[in-house]
Amino acid sequence: MAYQFDAIDFSIFDFHLMLDPLVGGKSTVPSAQFLLTAADYNQAYKSGTPLQTPTLKFAPLNWRALTYHHFWKYYQTIWVAGKGYDFWKLQMPFVSSLNVPIKLISGSPSFSGTVFPTVFLNSTGWCSEDVRDFVGGLSNKGKASFEISGKRMTLPNLLESLGNLVLKEVYEPGSIDSIKIRRHIVMALAKFAGPTGFYPLNQKGTRIARGDRASIHSMLLGEEVTFDDVPEMESKSLITQFYDGPDFALTHFDKGTLLFMQTSATGQGFQDKALRSKMRCHLSNIRNYLLMTLDLCAFGLETKKDPVINKAMRADFVYAVQSIPQKYSNPFCKSFHANYGPLKKL
Repeated sequence: MAYQFDAIDFSIFDFHLMLDPLVGGKSTVPSAQFLLTAADYNQAYKSGTPLQTPTLKFAPLNWRALTYHHFWKYYQTIWVAGKGYDFWKLQMPFVSSLNVPIKLISGSPSFSGTVFPTVFLNSTGWCSEDVRDFVGGLSNKGKASFEISGKRMTLPNLLESLGNLVLKEVYEPGSIDSIKIRRHIVMALAKFAGPTGFYPLNQKGTRIARGDRASIHSMLLGEEVTFDDVPEMESKSLITQFYDGPDFALTHFDKGTLLFMQTSATGQGFQDKALRSKMRCHLSNIRNYLLMTLDLCAFGLETKKDPVINKAMRADFVYAVQSIPQKYSNPFCKSFHANYGPLKKL
């Protein structure tokens, strides 16, 4: 491969759908019942009231995130309420980190990484979002790359453990969730050495060689993609070019998205730190867009023919997800929304 990657940022999440509390079934624990009604949800969000459980502390997004974080800044404008916003109709998440440290065991002396587990909670369920700043091992079945409280875990084990923790501490005993997304990856090739090239055919510059395109697909899929496999892989994936430059996103809808922002991934020294910060911000914007899109889309599809679900509530949530491209004009957002089949079935 013509590229040497010195840093890769990962964001990996699952999504657990929890409908019972919204249709009169098993509910939440008493302290979390504000999740179930519009008035209480909005009151908790606007007041900044946290939800404290034995292990987790869920809090609304703070003013800085709502003011300066591009996705949240524009997403909230979909549902305006008076001089503010309707956080219930938006299903803006309450966010918690995990105080128990998680250690990455890379299995190789040539790289290391750090793990930052986070849980996003709203009325429809929750997402466990993990892992940033490490390379390798995620696609190896049965490889215990993580250690928490002295116990080695695979990535699926880790996500399951976080899910069980939320289920135990936020919902009534006996509650059953439905896992709609088992693992979705967003990864950014954050620092590299090598030639700059265009993924799609473009007369303004040299196209990335077919062998290198195969390697890029392999990195996202976690399996070997050969030179001969490339045409088939490209027919089943989505390529989004960012404006007229070489920056692009590769998406396999059932796996995730790889961002290769080449114009920002070659800095040095102070410039490198500034560009890495910019790229991490971009990665988190894409992650949050995908979290809300896949969350609300899964909810909308699951409840489309449900005779019990509140029809007005469902319509509000579906409107929110369908309106994202009109408010958040990121090229990836527009491309994903236009090409993701399940959104067309809402």
